[in-house]
Amino acid sequence: MGDTGGMPRIWIDDPNAIFRRGISACLSAAGCAVAGESSHLDPKPDLSSVDILVFDLDGSSLQRVIRLIDGSGTRLVAVARDASEDVLFDAFEAGVSGFLPRDDLSPETLTSCLSAVANGSDALPSQLLSRLLGSLARGGRQGTSDGHLARRELEVLRLLAEGGDTREIAGQLNYSERTVKNIVHDVLVKMNCRSRTQAVAVATRRGLI
Repeated sequence: MGDTGGMPRIWIDDPNAIFRRGISACLSAAGCAVAGESSHLDPKPDLSSVDILVFDLDGSSLQRVIRLIDGSGTRLVAVARDASEDVLFDAFEAGVSGFLPRDDLSPETLTSCLSAVANGSDALPSQLLSRLLGSLARGGRQGTSDGHLARRELEVLRLLAEGGDTREIAGQLNYSERTVKNIVHDVLVKMNCRSRTQAVAVATRRGLI
């Protein structure tokens, strides 16, 4: 994170100035530092000391946002009205770490999501996670397999896709939690993914799980 006493530095990108100010007020009240604001990435965010970019998925080009953060270490939280399975797949496959439905946004859901993302986790509302996992279970968005993952890496990926956390996966596979974390780390590196959810989405599209 940026040098803010352990608190994440946030950049807010949204076309609605009132919406940006509302998010900024909530974040300031929660002790987060707002590094800057933009509309449609104008002015271009300076991500040199930004931990999380909160952006409007409905009004921004997802690929443009991905290109912007490339190599910066900045994590992404998308705010969107459309929360269909296809949108969720595209967002998490691209590397988005958190997803917030605009119509259900509140100070509590905002700060909870950003706290999870700042601590290295993915953040998706439980009802949306259930829908995404359901789509995965039905084989949604599968493609051609072109990965080179070891058997135990694929086992861990499958359990992640079923919603398992580190402790649950360790128990099912009779591994230590440290071993599971190491396997997940190796999977993310091999697949060039920024998060567990992105790895699951990519693996599903490739037909690996």
